[in-house]
Amino acid sequence: MAFGGLYGWWKDPELPDDHPEKWRWTNTVLTTTASDAWGTCTTDLRSSCRPDMLADWLNPGITDPKDVRGMVAAMPEPHLVPRPVGKTVGNVRNNGPQLVEPVEF
Repeated sequence: MAFGGLYGWWKDPELPDDHPEKWRWTNTVLTTTASDAWGTCTTDLRSSCRPDMLADWLNPGITDPKDVRGMVAAMPEPHLVPRPVGKTVGNVRNNGPQLVEPVEF
């Protein structure tokens, strides 16, 4: 699963030009309104990216805002199905395929 996002570099105006941390890398994950079953769980949802769209989203040569807006508009509406999982999912120390096994409440 892949999500749409943007990144950019910017100069920290408070640091001198020769400072090693003068340039900062920032990023964001694009979200959209959750209109399917996820709308009952959250107000926003990460914008999912189909495999045939990945090359454009990973192309650093696409920088024109008009082109980027077109890419955002072309992203499909996500259709994900939420399912209950155990409390162990909420702890970052836990990992493994058992975390996505559905549980009964």
